[in-house]
Amino acid sequence: MKSKPLDDSFIRNLSHDILNPLSSINGFLDLVLAPDNKDPLTLRQRRMLSSVNRACTHLLGTIRDLSDLSRLEEKLWTPVPIAVDLRAAAEGRMEEYRLLTDHRRVAMTVQSETAATTVSADKAMIERFFDVLLRASESLTPEGGHIVLRLASLKGKVTGTLENDGEEKSPSSWNNAFKAKVFGPRPAEGYAAMGMALAQRIALLHGGSLRVESSLGGGTAFHFVFPRDS
Repeated sequence: MKSKPLDDSFIRNLSHDILNPLSSINGFLDLVLAPDNKDPLTLRQRRMLSSVNRACTHLLGTIRDLSDLSRLEEKLWTPVPIAVDLRAAAEGRMEEYRLLTDHRRVAMTVQSETAATTVSADKAMIERFFDVLLRASESLTPEGGHIVLRLASLKGKVTGTLENDGEEKSPSSWNNAFKAKVFGPRPAEGYAAMGMALAQRIALLHGGSLRVESSLGGGTAFHFVFPRDS
């Protein structure tokens, strides 16, 4: 007898059950690795725990991506636009990755040509958008590398580029990731590809866009556009 495909409620419930304990593990790791920890770690302990923390962070993100993308596919999550400052949203998400990047000596900076970086968007979706791009950038950037976000305002839109100087991927790899679906065949790039599909759909839902450029020795650049707040 043919098996019944998993529905969205199963995925959301499973994600919830996994996210709770995994979030607790990640939270305790953050406390242990905090600079003001009164019980100093040896260099070896810090390196090992930092690797575990990084793995947990990326696993948490992948599970959230799967859950949120299933909500979008089933039209259970629709944008509720308000005025959202893209720079503030990005910097808020960067703080979540500061522990990981500081340990690996990866510098994260924001450069803005204008103070006008406010768009009309769903705040939670924008935060998830930057979470996906920053997680992808962090995973691609080597130790001692750089992640730079550049924002500009042009003709009623805010444009942005999130660049890193790390590993390259082929155009077909990114295209496959953008096409990934929860209720479809397993993506060739694995379920971690769900994040890029989620980010692009969030951009499209807001009348914006997302594309990627990746070159040998030149790192990866995520280019995005969102309409300005009217």
